Amino acid sequence: MPERSTAHRARIPLRVVLVSTAALATAACATNPGPSWRVRRAEQLHQEGRHEDAVRLTEQEIAWGAMVPGPELVELHIGILRALGRQTEADAYYRFADRYFTDEETDDADRALSLRDCGKRQPGYDLIRSFGRPEKRDYEIGRVVVTFAVDDRGAIRDIEVLSARDPASAWAGIDAVASAKIRENRLAERRSSDPRGFPIALCFTQNYDPYQPDLDSDGTIRGSD
Repeated sequence: MPERSTAHRARIPLRVVLVSTAALATAACATNPGPSWRVRRAEQLHQEGRHEDAVRLTEQEIAWGAMVPGPELVELHIGILRALGRQTEADAYYRFADRYFTDEETDDADRALSLRDCGKRQPGYDLIRSFGRPEKRDYEIGRVVVTFAVDDRGAIRDIEVLSARDPASAWAGIDAVASAKIRENRLAERRSSDPRGFPIALCFTQNYDPYQPDLDSDGTIRGSD
């Protein structure tokens, strides 16, 4: 399975991108062929207020682009998420991207929780019916480790990417967690038996390589019925 090209990625702080896209263009113009049609169309749809249509295109570009997502695409995706009110996902993606574009190690095995730590024996894991499945892609995603919490309404909050190789991998993990389905009957039982036990901290880990289109909709991680 091919790996993404990183030749066109300018690793500068994401916060700098948010302040000055002109500086980014100057630094990258020598090698960057410009945004793809998906990105151009997503920008247009975002400006028109058609944020749901726009986010589908940025998600596809993150998944299918031949290069690791650069700061411009990441900034656009975060802006669309915020316009949709998806603040938890936007904040988690921003924090990861800011680390990544400042050359901080983001794929650090020492920081990653083990499969056992993130497995089905976690207290509260039985609340999860399934995790979302990342956008199908030709490129490797790699192993991701994401922590999160479930509140007493069943909402996913406090998403944090502990380990991912790049912004595409990080988004796959964030999206999988944010799209998790909650067992409402288990949630009601826990609210009744331990109302002060919320939020419940959990973690998710998955190695998506190689991508297998015949996996269950949540990859291979699923709560017990």
